[in-house]
Amino acid sequence: MEFQDASADGQASSFHDAPVPLSSPWGNVQECRVIAPGLWSVSTGGHGGTLISEERREAMPAWASHFKTFSGQPTAFEEDLDWAVPCAAWAQEFSLEDCLAAIRTIQGRVSYFTERGLDVDAALQRLATAKLPLCEKACAPRRADPGIER
Repeated sequence: MEFQDASADGQASSFHDAPVPLSSPWGNVQECRVIAPGLWSVSTGGHGGTLISEERREAMPAWASHFKTFSGQPTAFEEDLDWAVPCAAWAQEFSLEDCLAAIRTIQGRVSYFTERGLDVDAALQRLATAKLPLCEKACAPRRADPGIER
């Protein structure tokens, strides 16, 4: 199945469904929330974060494409700080609350994000100007069981 998604520059781009991840750099996935095709929020026994598909990694905006994740894996963004990067890249896929939290996270740790290769100004600009769904119902995530092949 293919989904349309607005890219960071406002142009339409397509992302495809991908299998729900069963593992992460933090351990086996115990809970998985599908944010959008190829974009998952996962938790394990001790940690978690946001995972993105290889397709999304390849489509990462230039201002975020050189970001070095704490996990060392370019598709795994830990839950404490790094998750704000895919939130900024695909803000329209996240809730308003998530986007506001991402702004606070990036603003609160500018040196961390800058040292890891994020263009902080571009990320904050993207978060500030993204067309977000007006209704929380529109943001309601689809749930997925990581034990079920998708």
